[in-house]
Amino acid sequence: MKIGVIGYGYRGADLVRNFAEIEGIEIKRCADQRAERRALVKKRYPSINVTEEPEEIPADPEINAIVIATPVWPRAGTE
Repeated sequence: MKIGVIGYGYRGADLVRNFAEIEGIEIKRCADQRAERRALVKKRYPSINVTEEPEEIPADPEINAIVIATPVWPRAGTE
C-alpha cells in the first residue's frame, strides 16, 4: 500500500516513522508547509517525495491512503 502524509509536525513525524517500519507500506509523499520540516523528511527518509502543497497528495493516482496529522493544541482548561 502506498500512502501520503499531510503534516510533519509533532504527531506527523511519529506517524511517518511508524508507517515506515510496517512491511508492505510505502510512504510515497509527505506534505508540510514549513521548509525545515520538509528538509527533515528528506534527510531521514530520502525515498519520500516532499511537497509544500498538500493538494498534491490526493492528486497522486498511485496513493492508496492519506494520513492527516493535525497540530497538537492544548485542551480547554490545560493551557
